[in-house]
Amino acid sequence: MFLGLVKNNRLMSEKSTILVFGIGFLSWFQSNFLIREIGVFDGKLIDWTTMNKYINLDNFIWIFILLLFLTLSKVLIQKIRFISLFMIVFQLIYLIYMCISNNTDLSLLKYRVDFSNKYVFSRNKNVIVLLLDATQSDIFYKVLQEEKRYPEIFSGFKYFTDTVGGFPTTYPSVPLILTGEYYKNEEPIQNF
Repeated sequence: MFLGLVKNNRLMSEKSTILVFGIGFLSWFQSNFLIREIGVFDGKLIDWTTMNKYINLDNFIWIFILLLFLTLSKVLIQKIRFISLFMIVFQLIYLIYMCISNNTDLSLLKYRVDFSNKYVFSRNKNVIVLLLDATQSDIFYKVLQEEKRYPEIFSGFKYFTDTVGGFPTTYPSVPLILTGEYYKNEEPIQNF
């Protein structure tokens, strides 16, 4: 029904086009300019109560700009193709600039895993660590509890249900978990 109204009513079509354009523009604007520091992602809940002033400001900006776009819809609808093309070209230029100026250390691509002794284990002393990054622990635990065959399959394994790495990102956390040594920023992390 709504699509029929939009199709038959030019004013509704203009307003809906401006509304979709406004939401797209605001999504881009939010992700590039209204960035807020919400803390480290370390498994703890985010305290949203400290963010109320930012949430209110963001809501005000969104409502104000959407109303402004809808008010100026007659002017914007005539230039919407040019504005959209300009935004796409601007983002492509910025993307190319970021790709060129990014000084990512590509030396990590030189590392290779040696599979020659892949299945050679000791007869008595074996420790196998299965490190599941980004696995939802409570769901995995529930599956282990519900499936009766899994305790037999995983006999001899110890599942740590509530484990968090020592760093907010995986890159330094994996060596910490596997070696027990913290990265202290005393050497390049690739050497560590």
